[in-house]
Amino acid sequence: MKTFRCIERKIIPNFERTFSFTMVPVWIDLFAIVVLIVINAFLAASELSIISIRMSRVHQMAQSGSPETLAIERLRKDPEKFVATVQVLMTLITSLTSALTGTVTYEVLKPRLTELPLVQEFHFLLPLSVSVIILFQVYSMLVLGEIAPKTLAIRNNERIAALLSRPTLFLTETLSLPVRMITATSQGLLRMLGVRNSRSAYPISPEELDLLLKEGTEQGVINRTEQDLIQSVFKFTDISVREVMVPRMKMVVMDASMTIEQATNFLSDHRFSRYPVVRTGTGEVVGILYYKDLFENYVRSRQGRLTDLVHAPFFIPESMKVAHTLKEMQKRRTQMALVLSEYGTLEGLVTMEDLLEELVGEIEDESDDIQKPVERLRDGSYLVDASQSIRDLREDYHLDIPEGDDYETLAGFVVAQLQTIPRGGEFFYMNHLKVTIVDMDKYRVSRVKIEPVPDMPDLPPAPARVSLPSSTQKPFK
Repeated sequence: MKTFRCIERKIIPNFERTFSFTMVPVWIDLFAIVVLIVINAFLAASELSIISIRMSRVHQMAQSGSPETLAIERLRKDPEKFVATVQVLMTLITSLTSALTGTVTYEVLKPRLTELPLVQEFHFLLPLSVSVIILFQVYSMLVLGEIAPKTLAIRNNERIAALLSRPTLFLTETLSLPVRMITATSQGLLRMLGVRNSRSAYPISPEELDLLLKEGTEQGVINRTEQDLIQSVFKFTDISVREVMVPRMKMVVMDASMTIEQATNFLSDHRFSRYPVVRTGTGEVVGILYYKDLFENYVRSRQGRLTDLVHAPFFIPESMKVAHTLKEMQKRRTQMALVLSEYGTLEGLVTMEDLLEELVGEIEDESDDIQKPVERLRDGSYLVDASQSIRDLREDYHLDIPEGDDYETLAGFVVAQLQTIPRGGEFFYMNHLKVTIVDMDKYRVSRVKIEPVPDMPDLPPAPARVSLPSSTQKPFK
């Protein structure tokens, strides 16, 4: 209490003497405070509304040629200068408002507060006055000068920006010199702290693009087909040829020693337009045979060797990305590429259709033998062709099968888990899934059954090898 009495006896009289010669009518001070709050609200709304408009939208708006949209574009081209001007003015306004609020509030409240019994008995005039001043200052500047105008700016950013852009541009150009001096001072301080000045815009991450895409779909701006196509484009550059190629074991190839008559009979059993031609024994690729070339020769003469009709093959490494592969195939005007491993051996082939299917989904024509690689059974389990890629099973069927660097297909995943040549009928558990080998093609896993087991307890990541009795195992085909 002695401290408060001392403060009231010494500080308050000095405060009153200091400001007594500058005192003006209270209503003028109140009017000045209102004007400052309005200006602060104008600056806050202007800053947020202009900054919140996407730059692509700003350029689109500027094409109309209206003075308001051109002003928005000029402000967005130099955001540091614009934001610095707004922040300098808002800081100055806050300081002036604080000074005026303190004097006005004290003069208005002093006669009323001194009459309170609590103040007279305990000498609480100063702390009570300061508390009231702070509350009034915070409410007036925060609610009326910041929150309300910024909320309005977010909800109507383009309209507010168009309304306030020209006066904001005028202030920015008028105060450019002092603002530049202040900005230079801050940049010098940042350089002393080791922070380099970068004028480059903040890059947009893939996660932000994906979020914008989902929001656009939810709001109806983008339909589901467009969303799937755009997401496929994003993934297109990350997929390697190894993930989409037709593996060597599934390739339909022709023997280089075939006669024209034999080759014609061979093609009558298949419906592809291009075939790799290889030498039996060595597996050397001689070239690519086009169906139309063989047909023209057959109609014309039925003479010559098959190797005389082939075209030079286009080889690519299995690590090449599909986006690069598509560009190279367009440049070379070819529809097929042969995929080589790091050791130079033939691993498979990829066609232009395979690459485009990664963007638009399966492309089927009337000659395709449509077989479902994944069949859903009545009990909720899946019967899967083991050559299906893990990526497709995860994305299309939401099966929690872990991806790995050592395998791309379901068959590779099964072998990686069992760490040995599988046998028909074997099964194991992982990630609440029961994986059973249904069919084998000699030493190759052909078909697999995947059963969701939601109530299964968590098991170690590396599943144990569990086999059915030998009498129930399916024999090799």
